[in-house]
Amino acid sequence: MSTTTCRLPAEFAQDIEHHAGDVDRFLKGELSASILKSRRVPRGIYEQRRNGTYMVRVRVPGGALSAAQGKALAGVASHYGSGMLHVTTRQDIHIHDVTIDQTPAVMRELFRAGLTSKGGGGNTVRNVTACPYAGVCPAECFDVTPYALGVTEHLIGLPGSYNLPRKY
Repeated sequence: MSTTTCRLPAEFAQDIEHHAGDVDRFLKGELSASILKSRRVPRGIYEQRRNGTYMVRVRVPGGALSAAQGKALAGVASHYGSGMLHVTTRQDIHIHDVTIDQTPAVMRELFRAGLTSKGGGGNTVRNVTACPYAGVCPAECFDVTPYALGVTEHLIGLPGSYNLPRKY
């Protein structure tokens, strides 16, 4: 089986700090909720129906996680969220019940684990999926995992992939 780790652009660390600044300004009343929403949603952070709680959508390219990434996700969910991880049909992971002030720390921990929520929402290129048996199925013609990771690595590094037309 091929590697399951996607190389994240170094600029993502700066983007997390921009998000932290946005959250700080929002909490001080210096940034409106609508402006924060326009910035947080492409970063994969959605407000939940319960006021004051947020969901962080973590991209999992090809639906494959390393053991260390799984452990990091469990730790983040336990420390910052509800303690549960929600696996989506698009092979993403949702962490629910996070407060907005915790989202920068969540993003930092994800980044250290080689994961990101960036591009997890809004008018962006979403997660690249693959067969759940990719790399382990004896009947497969070839393992598509390196291609799912390669497409993800290319697209998440393109600034233009974060402001696409709706339903692109």
